[in-house]
This record gives sequence, C-alpha cells and structure tokens, in this order.
Amino acid sequence: MSWNDTEEDEAAHPDDSIDREMPDESDMDDPDGPPLIHCPHCRKMIHEESEWCHYCGQYISAEDNPRETPMWLVVGTMLGLLGVLAGAIAWILQ
Repeated sequence: MSWNDTEEDEAAHPDDSIDREMPDESDMDDPDGPPLIHCPHCRKMIHEESEWCHYCGQYISAEDNPRETPMWLVVGTMLGLLGVLAGAIAWILQ
C-alpha cells in the first residue's frame, strides 16, 4: 500500500470524501480569545497582561510609555528659536 492510494481510501470511507460538513461561520468566531491591546511603542497587538512587547522588546508600563509632546510646546519652541535666529542675524548685519 502506498501513501497516495486514493481508491482504497475512498472504498474504505466513501462518505468522508463526498459529504463533509463545513463549520458554521458563527462557530469560527473566537469571542473568548485573549484580550489584546496596542503596544504604546510599536502599535502592534499584544496580550493585555504582557510585561513587555514581543515585537519591539520595550517594557509596557505607565513610566515607559512614550509621552506625547503638547503641540503648544512644539510651536512655542519653534517660535523661540526663530526669534533667537532673527536676533542673531540682526546683530551680525549691524
């Protein structure tokens, strides 16, 4: 008997090859899956109780979360640097 004897398999189990019942789509849903969250560093989905991200290797904690810089701070810094640069150019051109 060889590993690909299909005629013998069909003769032994005629119903298996013809009438297979596929699962319902509702059976394929996994509502009981593990709770997932986004990694604050790389934004990949990780388990909610993970101590560190298995994708980027960063630890997940409140202290290690990347902080978003407020927009007012970015704009204020840029305006301050522009003021210093304009003052330096005016002083040089005197």
